[in-house]
Amino acid sequence: MGNHNLVYVIDDDELVRGAIDMLLTDEGFVVETYASAVDFFRAGLPSGKGCVLTDLQMPGGLTGLDILRKIVKPALGWPVIIMTAAATEKARETASRSGAFDFLEKPFGSEALIGAVRNAVESLNAA
Repeated sequence: MGNHNLVYVIDDDELVRGAIDMLLTDEGFVVETYASAVDFFRAGLPSGKGCVLTDLQMPGGLTGLDILRKIVKPALGWPVIIMTAAATEKARETASRSGAFDFLEKPFGSEALIGAVRNAVESLNAA
């Protein structure tokens, strides 16, 4: 899998975070979870290079797109996967234009999630 197998999971739903954490950990990824974009930003810039898997809509005034636009892409250049239950064509286009690596519509299967994360991590390792 390469050197960078760290995945930052940001979702306000505790059950979703836990399920993704277990699934990705079982696949050999190192996972750090956050309940909101605010929590992610409060933690400071992470020390390890990784992939970000974030919900689009979260409480606290900051969204997955804020993570994508404000910190991750400009400051770190990491791949960001947006996931949402409120998938619209406009949301998909906005995420794509903002530089999202991938876009997953909830509910998604474990294979789709693992494939998207593997592709994102491989892009980091190729860089």
